[in-house]
Parts: sequence; C-alpha cells; structure tokens
Amino acid sequence: MYLLGIDIGSSSEKVAVFDLAGNLMQLAKSEYPIYSEQEGWAEQDAEDYYAALLQNLKQIDRTYLALVRAVCICGQTPTDIFVDKNGKPLRRAIMWRDTRAKNQLERQKQKYSFEELEKMSGCPIPKSENWTTLRMAWVKEEEPLVAQNIDKVLQPKDYLIHRLSGTFATDLWSARCFANVQTGVVNEDLLNFFGFDKKVVPPIYKVADVCAEITNEEVAALGLKKGTKIICGSSDGFAAMISSGLFSEDDIAFNSAGTSEMAGISIQDEKGAEGLYVFPRSLTAEKAVCFGPTQSGGASLLWMANNVLKIDFQQLIEYAKQSPAGSNGLIFLPYINGERAPIWDGNAKGSFFGVKSSHTICDFARSVLEGVAFSIRSLLKAREDVSIGKLRLLGGGSQVPLWCQIRADVLQTEVEVVECKEACAQGAATLAGIGCGVYASYRDAALKTCKVGATYTPRIETKESYDKNYRIYRALYEQTKDLMKEI
Repeated sequence: MYLLGIDIGSSSEKVAVFDLAGNLMQLAKSEYPIYSEQEGWAEQDAEDYYAALLQNLKQIDRTYLALVRAVCICGQTPTDIFVDKNGKPLRRAIMWRDTRAKNQLERQKQKYSFEELEKMSGCPIPKSENWTTLRMAWVKEEEPLVAQNIDKVLQPKDYLIHRLSGTFATDLWSARCFANVQTGVVNEDLLNFFGFDKKVVPPIYKVADVCAEITNEEVAALGLKKGTKIICGSSDGFAAMISSGLFSEDDIAFNSAGTSEMAGISIQDEKGAEGLYVFPRSLTAEKAVCFGPTQSGGASLLWMANNVLKIDFQQLIEYAKQSPAGSNGLIFLPYINGERAPIWDGNAKGSFFGVKSSHTICDFARSVLEGVAFSIRSLLKAREDVSIGKLRLLGGGSQVPLWCQIRADVLQTEVEVVECKEACAQGAATLAGIGCGVYASYRDAALKTCKVGATYTPRIETKESYDKNYRIYRALYEQTKDLMKEI
C-alpha cells in the first residue's frame, strides 16, 4: 500500500509515492514557466499544472500507482484561478507573489479595518495585496468580460482536484480569504462589497477530508485507479509543517527553507502576532500554529551568486565560510522581492548596511546567509511569550551545513535537520494517510513518518554579535521603509 503526494510549486510540480513509514519510493518532476508582463505581476497557465501531472504520472512505475490508497494535493497559495461553470480557466492564474491589487487594498481599508477582517476570517490576516478577494476585485475592474463568467475561484490544488474528479472543492485554510476558518461560513458581506456572489466559493472541506474520487480517464490510463480517494489538502506551507514533525510534541518550531521560507511554532492558545497567521486548532483538532512566509530565502542566495557575483552556489558558500559570525558588521536585508511576513510590504527593498572598505566578498556572501536567518528569527520571536524547545529544519536550505549552524546561532536554539528531501509532497502524502485512516491522528503520522538527522547546537560565543546585528536589522526597515517607496 502506498500514498501519493502532489506538490504544485512555483516553478515545478512534483508527484511522489511514499510508503506508510514515510519513505520516498519514486519521484517525478516537471517544470513550467512564470509570466511577468508588468512590474509586480506574476502569472501561470493553470493548464500547465494538469499537463505536468500527466507528464509526472507517466514517469511513475505503474506498480506503485496501482497500489496507491489515497491521493492528496498541496501547493502554492494564494494563487488564484478563475474558472467558468465547466471548470475551464478564464485567464492565467494570479500567483501568490503578485502585488497588482494595491488600489483594491486601499479601497478595502476604507471599508473594513483589519480587525474586522480578522473577525470575519477567524484568524489573523496579512496587510498585503495578495489576498484573493482583492485579486477578484482587480479582475472585475480591469477585465469585466472575464469577471462576468467567473463561476468558481480555485487554488492550484483545487483545480487539479477538479481535473481528476470533476468535483469543485477547497479547504478551510485556502478559503480563509472569503470564509471563516473556524466555522466555514462564507463572508458574503466582503464578497458583495467587491461585486461577487457567494457561489464563487467552492464547497469547503477540512484539509484531511475525503472530498472526491478519481474519475479522470487519462489519469486512470496511466495507472492511477478510478475510485482512488482524493484528500482535500491545503497549502504547501501546511504540508511542510506536517513533514517537520511539528505535531509530534510541544514547543517545536519549524522552518521550511526553500526559494522562499516558511517558519512557525506550535502554540497552546490561538493568539496571533503582528504580521503572522494562525493555523487554528479547529482545522486539525490537535494543535494551533503561529507562522508566516517570507518572500525570499534561497532566492537571495541565488541572486547574490548568479546575478551579483557571477559564481555558482557552492562557491558562494565557500566564500561565506571564510567570514566570521556577524560578517564583520555587514548586514543584509533580504527584501529583494518585497517581503511578506512579518512586515507585508511589497515596496520593501533589499540592502546591505554598514559597508566598509575592509569588507570582502566573503563578508558579503555570509551576510546574505545571516540576513535570511534574521528574517526567520523575526518570525519565530514575534510571539515573545512562547518558548522554542528546538527548531525542525527542512527544505533545500537544510542541506547547507554552514547555513544550519548560522540558524542555530542566530536563534540560539538547537536545530534538527529533518531527513525529508520533498517536504511538501511528503506532507501531502501524509495528509492522504490521515484522510483515509492509515494514520490515527496528525501526531501518530508525525511519529511514524518524520525522521531526524543532523543536529546543530547554538554556539554561545556568537550570541553577542548576532544579537547586536539583529537589533540593527530590525531597526533598518523601520528607519528606511518610507524611502523604499521612492525607489
């Protein structure tokens, strides 16, 4: 018996088969483009998600597919797909990092306070342009012919659920922009304010609910049996939480380190923090999680290596090793694509601060690694009253020992690297197991599937340097955010 996890990423889609112990049996990956025709825009063709799925299934051994007990899809969100009554996309999907809806955000502010919106949603929400209802309003104003034919607004994983089964479905977390995550009640007032009816909201399920079965002939012909259960799934961030083992014990924080980053900590209450989300206990019946996504993690390193220094990634790391903790006082703000949590500012800009003639290429390289680590500290320390026993680290960044140690030192917290190469796909597969009853609970699934490898202990001798640089890091944005708008 196997579980199938599908991860719809920002640049590629992965399909992975796992056994019940969380071991990866086979993986397939297909890439697709991002379209950015104007500053701040980011779009994708939803049909590419389905084409990638078919291409990936062709690469998976049919013996595995025939024994798949359940399928779950997780992925990027909010990436909004506007479809007609037949589920056909009416335009390209507007991606999570798209910031075009600035005018709509300002109009929303005039009508609703963020406190009112949080009450409507049942959880803290970001003060940003990448809210689904704002994109809906943009389409209505700028593309009225598209807007008048919108029947449903879907996320990428919802779109694939429809292609696999003909069923419209979304999960409580993905629907937080137009429904209350505690009750599932659709926020008709907000939808009506932007000129939409509640019919645009697909039926809402909990993340581990069975929402459909496979009926697609093309998919069945590739070996995935008709009638296979489809679990509703959720965001890629939630999938990473599951893979980190966050639900196995108390006081664990997680950090999914990829192109962008995600970090959070389990909490006893459901109180949020400025600029962060709360994944409420009602969605899992086990733990609440305070968390947030950043805009650039590994993306900052690749930018520095490829665009600035014109070297490969590994050479950047070698340079960074030659600079001491604190980069000789050089501080990097990793806001090269704006920033999400905790500041939610699409106008934020990256910068190096404290540059001196004595600084070397090694200091610049290390400061980028440290700047990203500071961004994670700002997330995890937003709830100052919550202690962190340990940090579970996963994703591409966890494969860089120097960066793992820097995170441990910056946070002054023990870092455990999770042995999981495909965190989102594995999290989706684990949700599939919870949904079909293979695992008794989220905790049971975490204990059975999460494996910890290397551990990094914080070095006390770095604390003073990193505390000083972090204080400056936090002050830099506050002191320059108005100037950033002028660039």
